[in-house]
Amino acid sequence: MPKMEELAEHGVFLPPNMQGLTDEQIEELKLKDEWGEKCVPSGGSVFTKDEIGRRNGQAPNEKMKQVLKKTVEEAKAIVSKKQVEAGVFVTMEMVKDALDQLRGAVMIVYPMGLPPYDPIRMEFENKEDLSGTQAALEVIQESEAQLWWA
Repeated sequence: MPKMEELAEHGVFLPPNMQGLTDEQIEELKLKDEWGEKCVPSGGSVFTKDEIGRRNGQAPNEKMKQVLKKTVEEAKAIVSKKQVEAGVFVTMEMVKDALDQLRGAVMIVYPMGLPPYDPIRMEFENKEDLSGTQAALEVIQESEAQLWWA
């Protein structure tokens, strides 16, 4: 859920052709973040530069930022390892509930939605392209998955 925290801190993802470029390069190439102009957080934004250059820096205001962060913490608690210690089985229904809570928080903060290339939106729509990433190596096909316990 680090991407949700990045969204809270630095706003939506920049278009792929603008990521990693300096402001001067963007100006020189006459690139424009059209989705960034449409995807404005509720209550306005606060500029918080993304040093990595992947997000547009138009972060939600403090109140909306807390909506995202609080929801992330609640979702983490639902699927936490501590559930096992408490004798609670994590079910697909619980995971779906956590995802629904995250979707709801994003809709509250970004009522216009997120850009189609934002990894959070892609994950919500089950379209995230993991090819070429470390995460792609960690995906286990359902047919190959096994659960062991002692």
